[in-house]
Amino acid sequence: MTTEKKSKPAPAKKESPFAQARKIYWANPRQDRATFLAACAAIQMNVATAKTRFYCLTTGRDASCKDEALRTA
Repeated sequence: MTTEKKSKPAPAKKESPFAQARKIYWANPRQDRATFLAACAAIQMNVATAKTRFYCLTTGRDASCKDEALRTA
């Protein structure tokens, strides 16, 4: 009796809410808060997380505000 191990496909790597919010924000840094929150809701991001990320991105508290490499990551 032989047992065969089935290989499972690797789980898809999901981006962090920080990375998702950065992509949305840096695609158009001049967008207003409502537009940003709507884009975050479209990808099913938590509203509180989206509000926090918008605050950090617009006030310069996010690392991508100082590190340009993070803007395109």
